[in-house]
Amino acid sequence: MLDADVSDLGAIGSYPALDDATATLEARARAYLHVNCAICHRPDGPSRTDLDFRYDVALADTNACDALPEHGDLGVADARVIAPEPARSLVSLRMRRRDADQMPPMASNVVDEAGAQVVDEWISSLSLHLTPRPFPFPFPCLALAPALPLPPVIGR
Repeated sequence: MLDADVSDLGAIGSYPALDDATATLEARARAYLHVNCAICHRPDGPSRTDLDFRYDVALADTNACDALPEHGDLGVADARVIAPEPARSLVSLRMRRRDADQMPPMASNVVDEAGAQVVDEWISSLSLHLTPRPFPFPFPCLALAPALPLPPVIGR
């Protein structure tokens, strides 16, 4: 099932924790989305969208930046999957709900406030990079750097 030896868990790299002051805000938010969302939101995953929240996928390739909602806008005017601000970003709004529109959709009855806060701060930081860009770059994450590197494998 696995293609690598995992008998020594200390040798496997790890993603930054939400409160890891040595990691960038982007790395912490993307790690959170990877661990909590990419189980479904990935190619060939069970999600009904084409979102890809894996950590090592370039932000522009997540299909989330400035993307129109595929399954409802929660009544938010000009909602996007990831908009330049959390109040219009369905990623943030769904993380903070506990009803039929919540994410994750099951096994969660309490909002992860720490996770939602880091994701909101990251979304807000994206708007700091807004500069006039010609089509097809209406939103900064379409023109940001490529994917984050995978966590290092320790001891190899």
